[in-house]
Amino acid sequence: MKEGKRLELLKRSQLSEAEEPKSTFTPKDSELGVRLQKDPNASAFTKRLHRAGVEMDPRLFVLSTLLIAAAVGYLASLLGWLLGACTFAVLLHYLFFGYLEERAQKRKRKVIPLLPSFIDGLAAALGTGFNIDAAIVHATLGVPDGILRSELDKVSASLNAGLGVKEALSYLGERITGREITALVVCISLFASLGGHELEPFRRLAAKIREQQIITEKAGRDLIMVKQAFFIIFCLALGVPVILLLITPEYLAGAYHDAVGRIILQVGEILVLFALVGFKRMTSLRI
Repeated sequence: MKEGKRLELLKRSQLSEAEEPKSTFTPKDSELGVRLQKDPNASAFTKRLHRAGVEMDPRLFVLSTLLIAAAVGYLASLLGWLLGACTFAVLLHYLFFGYLEERAQKRKRKVIPLLPSFIDGLAAALGTGFNIDAAIVHATLGVPDGILRSELDKVSASLNAGLGVKEALSYLGERITGREITALVVCISLFASLGGHELEPFRRLAAKIREQQIITEKAGRDLIMVKQAFFIIFCLALGVPVILLLITPEYLAGAYHDAVGRIILQVGEILVLFALVGFKRMTSLRI
């Protein structure tokens, strides 16, 4: 009987310690978590901006993207309208899709290595008797400062504001791309459905993420030399004609002033541009 009372007091003291981080969140943080979480009208493009970490009004982002693409397209059109139009279209597509996807993947590569430690801390907290809300807040304390800590702080703020665990973690899934967050939500649901006693799914998920991280890092190292060689070739393909035109303008004067020659020059630059886009897609590692 005395042992049972002692364990109960120990659990209460642990829960009170886990609730201490609540005081570190300001009302503004909680309001932000609730507002972002309960925004059902957020467009797919707005969510893509969030996953890329671009904290900008979507209309402002679209306007700035159009201006940048138009400026670069205008400069390219000095060689010819065909090159200008293709440059405008390719750059616009890259800024709207490729650039945001690259930023989202870069954020994910910074987050995934830290996620297993967070899951281990979450499982340990649940194993000692914490409820799910308190366990998430407690595990967040062990995450170093960075993207994951910032996003988990927002999740904790949402929990403190009264949101459910699934809703708060689904918000995290909208901010960080990938299936790992979805798997974490499934583990928590499985833990709750089994009566709060089964921690093996958390351990397996953490081990799987660590294994995936090792494979991804090895593949990234194997591609470094290939990427460096291609970008050197790309810079030479674009830079040599420009340098020749600046140093000895008469060398390309004939092709520049001839209608057929200008078309050939534009087609060559367009092929180099499309080769760069295709190579970037082929060598991009998605985890």
